[in-house]
Amino acid sequence: MLYTAETEEEKVLKLKEFSVVAVKKNKRQSVIISLLKKKKEVMIKDITEAITDCSEKTIQRELASLVEDGILKKEGERRWTRY
Repeated sequence: MLYTAETEEEKVLKLKEFSVVAVKKNKRQSVIISLLKKKKEVMIKDITEAITDCSEKTIQRELASLVEDGILKKEGERRWTRY
């Protein structure tokens, strides 16, 4: 199996290929994706203002799942993390 290195542009294009319907796993994730369509990047603080029916830790797990699936891109660490 050959591995080809992807450029940043190719990675961004892959992220943009997903529609809300294609990646929506649950209501929280669809809210996160719709927030990202409105803003270029978001922080957990922004998402917790929009999703009030669960804990911040649950939102962190949702974001980690979306990053693992390749839907979101994580930049930064700890409280400076942006998606």
